[in-house]
Amino acid sequence: MRVYSAGIGHIVCATCVLSTAKIFSASKLIEVVFMITTTVTSPPATGTTVAPKGSLNVIASASSTSGIITGWQIYLGSSCLYNLGQTDDSGPIAQSINVNLPIDEAPGEYTLTVKAYDATGKNGPVTCPITVAAGAIMQNVILPMPGESFTAEGTLQVTADAMRTATAITAWDIWLDNVQVYETNGNNIPNIDAVIQAPADTADGEHSLTIKCWDETGTVQTTVLPVNIPSQSNSEFSPGLPSKTKPVSSFTVHNPSSSPTYDAAHYPSLFTGTTNCDGADYPVDPKLYDDSVNASATLVISKESVRNLMPLNPDGSSAFSGRIGMHLQAWWGLSSHPENGLNDMDSGDVQRQVQDIKDRGYDLLVPDWYSPTKATVCNDAIVDLFANACTMVGLNFAIMIDQQFFKNNNCTPDTYESDLIEAINHLMDRYASHSQYEKCSVIGGVARPLLLLWNVASVAGSNVNWSHVRDGVASHSNPLLIQYQASGFNVAESDGSLSWLDDNADNEGNPSGSNYLTNSFFPACSSHQDQICISSVWHGFNGTLTRNPAWSFGKYIDQCAGQTWLDVWAVNAEYVSGGKRLDYVLCVTGDDFEEGSGVLNGTRTDVTVSLSMEGNTLVFSTTGNENTVRRYNLWGSTDGITATLLGTQLRGNTKQFDLDDLPGLKADGTYMLYLEAQGMPSLQSHISLDNPVQSLRVKKQHRKRHREKVRT
Repeated sequence: MRVYSAGIGHIVCATCVLSTAKIFSASKLIEVVFMITTTVTSPPATGTTVAPKGSLNVIASASSTSGIITGWQIYLGSSCLYNLGQTDDSGPIAQSINVNLPIDEAPGEYTLTVKAYDATGKNGPVTCPITVAAGAIMQNVILPMPGESFTAEGTLQVTADAMRTATAITAWDIWLDNVQVYETNGNNIPNIDAVIQAPADTADGEHSLTIKCWDETGTVQTTVLPVNIPSQSNSEFSPGLPSKTKPVSSFTVHNPSSSPTYDAAHYPSLFTGTTNCDGADYPVDPKLYDDSVNASATLVISKESVRNLMPLNPDGSSAFSGRIGMHLQAWWGLSSHPENGLNDMDSGDVQRQVQDIKDRGYDLLVPDWYSPTKATVCNDAIVDLFANACTMVGLNFAIMIDQQFFKNNNCTPDTYESDLIEAINHLMDRYASHSQYEKCSVIGGVARPLLLLWNVASVAGSNVNWSHVRDGVASHSNPLLIQYQASGFNVAESDGSLSWLDDNADNEGNPSGSNYLTNSFFPACSSHQDQICISSVWHGFNGTLTRNPAWSFGKYIDQCAGQTWLDVWAVNAEYVSGGKRLDYVLCVTGDDFEEGSGVLNGTRTDVTVSLSMEGNTLVFSTTGNENTVRRYNLWGSTDGITATLLGTQLRGNTKQFDLDDLPGLKADGTYMLYLEAQGMPSLQSHISLDNPVQSLRVKKQHRKRHREKVRT
């Protein structure tokens, strides 16, 4: 971006303003010269074109030898767009501005003038040419990109906007080759965000997509883009697109793998209605949450792949080449932990959890191992059950040795090193050759088993020589030793490090805790790209249900109705999009309900949906944070048992479905309608006002309503 300013000795689009003051002394006359300099970085000195009824961004700064800037003015021609002056109440005026100004002028050529005033009343103006566009509609197609492919289900997202001076955009058409696939009319439709469907008989290969919009005068703007119908499509091309049919019961039946009876009626001691945040008690709704703010049954969540929360390619496929894991404590059903309806010694419960993890798009699970045989923690027998379940569903697993290994196995500082070597060799001999054990070839190109060490190096301290450990385990599959937190990269013989979370983030003014990754772990990853980097994601933290509530005081991360989950994934995605390598992203945790981090329970959101009928159009509205919604799906059922997808649209659209023109409405009949706000991955999905049975019925029409449209 070019920068231009007003200053002495420069020939630029600005003026230096000098003012003088005379000071008399006994011996001579002193002349003091005051100077004000204005610098504009946006718009550029060469000028710019503004869309009809658009806006103009102005960024400028100023300085004056008189000391302070007391006012700003911005003119377009003779019209004052911005006037900011210092008053007795306002305090000092900023020496820089960054403002977006609406442009209402008629099409034509104008001069933009930016002025800064100093305490002497003088100003330093900067000017540049501005063109307000005239004539044709200005259409901007955001999606699709040229050459983009339809999804495996034959759909394509089209997002576009348009502007026109003095008239409104009144209609849009979309054509695939010579077949119309979208049409909308109205008094003012400046943008569209639609998912179009390719006709069933459309051939594979390249096609032409034509997007047209009209204004009130009949003027039309046309954009033509090449698109592709792939012969073999990847199901990840359209994140979150639902299947074409599903049971009506799925709208309300608990679908996370946590117990469907996890509620206040069955576990009243865990649902007292009081939780703790930073040492202070406050109420929670025991009908919805336990005391650690884990969601209770009944909950329906989106099983869309979590991989879609990482960067995507233009065709919607995943641009993240790393692996995604789920950490598990896997100690439920044991006497050392409260009952919550799960039993990790039961093969059926374990199978259900592993299938759920697989369904959500994870590549591996990571059980937290404490001892070979101790009955109050995750041991070999429990890992065996999870390993067998992984084989059945095609999911990998890797083991994490917890710092409490030393305590649970009666180790002493003198035996820390030998006991750790023995434990690693035991685990590798037992699991490294398992068909589903996770192996990684990032270091040296040779696939080696992955072994995570949770805070082991810190607890062991100088009692463990890691060179001795490396030598002692080399002949037992030579596992990759992954240490804990950013400091783990620097542990001797470390093959990499894993992140966890900052459970004190709430006290640091960062409710989601994402600053822990941005400011600590990611800088360490960037400096150790020759080692394995395992980042983390979480949805919250609250230790109220631990056996040591005093320990949990001050340790709290608010779920923020799903915003924490989305924020932490977003900073991981941003890091990868910046060109840095992450080998794994680990969810912490799947099932630690005592610490409120159990993602397997699902995450409640604050969205509600309501509907109404306007003629033959279903109109709906939402409350709450809509960024927790992936899309809105309209389902219909003629028998109350099986629902068919009638139409779908991404959030941000006009929130209505024309019942005369639903792509999924292919058979005559009377339909019971269900509107679903499908959640982002692992977040709650909603049916209108949590009531799936609406008194709205529709009879398929054989005649489409005639639509008036002015065209050239």
